[in-house]
Amino acid sequence: MNILQRIFTNYYEEIKYTLHHRSSEIENIEKMINCGDPSFGGAMYGYPHCGNLKFIPFRCHSRFCPSCGNKYSMERTTSMPFKLVNVQHRHCVFTIDENLRDFSLQNRTLLHCFFHSVASVIFHMFFKMNKSKNFPLGYIMVLHTFGRDLKWNSHIHCLIFEGGYSYDGVFVTFHYNRHEDEKYVEETLPAMDFIKRLIRHIPEKHFKMIRYSGIYARLPAGCFQFTRTPTTVFPIKKKNSNVTD
Repeated sequence: MNILQRIFTNYYEEIKYTLHHRSSEIENIEKMINCGDPSFGGAMYGYPHCGNLKFIPFRCHSRFCPSCGNKYSMERTTSMPFKLVNVQHRHCVFTIDENLRDFSLQNRTLLHCFFHSVASVIFHMFFKMNKSKNFPLGYIMVLHTFGRDLKWNSHIHCLIFEGGYSYDGVFVTFHYNRHEDEKYVEETLPAMDFIKRLIRHIPEKHFKMIRYSGIYARLPAGCFQFTRTPTTVFPIKKKNSNVTD
């Protein structure tokens, strides 16, 4: 049992009967207190080579739990780079006036408004900077409701990729060795031009790109095999493989 579990276990009755807790609060507190408790079940693993058994208690999977929450944060941090477009990003923090913070504490639906407000600020900022282009934007918002002192301080961390993604303005660069003189050539084309140049080489359905003729033409299965001499090519009937001496 970690220190946070001990604190909440010792004060659980007081929390439950004296605080005006929300249902989500008591649910996560109970999950965290019982996280890793073998009496709440677990999984038994066996090692086939040595025959040893090991019992692993179930975890609570609550983000409030220091153990499970830390694991969740690590997994999110690890997976995040694979979700991002490979361009420069900027980290921005959006907050509100200190005198307004308690309103979202008393009415948590206002936190939804906070997300909408941040999205609106980003959209108008990009629109003002790029009036002639309708750039689709890319940004990830993460809400924090606490500061380092754990007081209520709702703010949003936002990861925004710099610039905008234009579907008609992205270029593709490719290279090849020119057939005539083997010279290295590099070309940069608008993405759609590159796609058009590439997909025109896709054949029609059922169109055969490889064809066999002459002695390589397809014959009824099992009819002939071919033997070649220095001067002629002639068919020879296959022997019956079922005949035995």
